[in-house]
Order: sequence, then structure tokens, then C-alpha cells
Amino acid sequence: MMLSKAIAKKRFIYHVQREIHYKLLDVHLLKSKPLPDNFEFLTGDEKYYLTRNMVAILMFIQHKKLSKEQVDNEVVKLFSLKSIKELQQNMLDKKNFLYKFKEVYQKTFDLILRGVSHESK
Repeated sequence: MMLSKAIAKKRFIYHVQREIHYKLLDVHLLKSKPLPDNFEFLTGDEKYYLTRNMVAILMFIQHKKLSKEQVDNEVVKLFSLKSIKELQQNMLDKKNFLYKFKEVYQKTFDLILRGVSHESK
């Protein structure tokens, strides 16, 4: 996702089979883990970053295409938001958001653990 936007003006498309390193994804998923505990202290942009990180990892494991717009649309769909601005401006219902966040986090974590167990053989 980053390579196609940040490095070249013209989009560069790889036709390479994805190789998923589940242990590395587990480390990146750990960045999103403190959100429920620090919900009151985080700004809207920080919540957006941590949520987007988790959803991007989930979409990558599920072999979905990744772009900023697609990840944002998935966040809106998963958390039943009107728009992504609602998350960025910190206008969330804490109880519903945290319940759904923990549910999606657990799903992502389970998929990673399943991949780690298959990878270690």
C-alpha cells in the first residue's frame, strides 16, 4: 500500500504471491492492543491510527486488496460509523466502539495465531 503511493508518481503493481510472516504481523498488531485501556487519554487521530493498523492487518491476512480508501471503508463498516471523520474527531460511543474493537482484535489475533501454528511446521 505504501509503495504504490509514496515512492512513484505512477502506480507500480506487483504480480507476486503474498508471503505472510505471521510473527511479524503479531508484533505490528501489538501496537493496537493498548487502545481499550487508554481510550480516555488518546486523541481521535491516535485512535484512528491504531484502529486502521488493526483493520489493515486483518484485511491483509484475508487477502483483500489494500489502499487507504478501502481500509477506511472497512473501518466505517466494521464499527458502524457514519464516516471516518467521526473516529478522527473522537465523536465515538465508548461502550459500543470498545466492544466491537475487542471483538475485531480477537478475531485478528486468532487468525495470526492460526498462521503461526501452521508456519512453525
